[in-house]
Amino acid sequence: MFDRSTSDLGERPEVGPPPRLVPGDIPNHEVLEEVGAGGMGIVYKARQISLGRIVALKMMRYASKNLTELDRFRSEAEVIASFSHPNIVHIFDIGEINGQPYFTLEFCPNGNLDKKLVGKPIPNGEAAQLIETLAKAMHVAHLEGIIHRDLKPANVLIGPSGEPKITDFGIAKMLGNDSGQTGTGVV
Repeated sequence: MFDRSTSDLGERPEVGPPPRLVPGDIPNHEVLEEVGAGGMGIVYKARQISLGRIVALKMMRYASKNLTELDRFRSEAEVIASFSHPNIVHIFDIGEINGQPYFTLEFCPNGNLDKKLVGKPIPNGEAAQLIETLAKAMHVAHLEGIIHRDLKPANVLIGPSGEPKITDFGIAKMLGNDSGQTGTGVV
C-alpha cells in the first residue's frame, strides 16, 4: 500500500513540526482537531465525509523514507484489521497521501484510561470488571497469534458507552511472523 520505490533503508528526514493538515488533505476526510500524539504518529479527530461519521485519523509524525518505520506503521494497521473484538478499536481504512501513510480507526470520544484514572484508584469491583474485560480481549488476540507488548492505561481508550477499547498495536508481535521490526537494540 505504501510506496517504497524511493525509500532508502535507514534514511530519515530531520524531525520537524508535525504535518499541518487542513480540510481536504486526506480524500473524503475533514480534519477537525488533534487529539493525541505518540512516538511515531499523530492522531486527529476527523469526519469521514462519505459516511458522515467521526473517525480517528492516525498519521506518521513525518513523511519517513525508513522502510522499518513504514513497515511498523503498516503492520499496526494490519494487526488491528486481522480480527474483530468489541473491546479492541476497529480500523476502517488505510492509505497514503503525498508519501505520508495514514489509517482511520473507530473514534473513542472519552479519552483514555490513563486520563480517567488521573492517579486515583477506581473501586475494586469496577477495577476487577475492567481487568476481566481487557484480559478477555487480549485472550482473543493471543488466540490469533498477536501479542500487544505495550498494554497500559494510556493505550486503553474509553468508548462512547464507557466500554474499554484497546488500541496502539504499534509494537505488537504476530507470532510466526519474524519481521525484525523490534528486537534487542531496536528502539
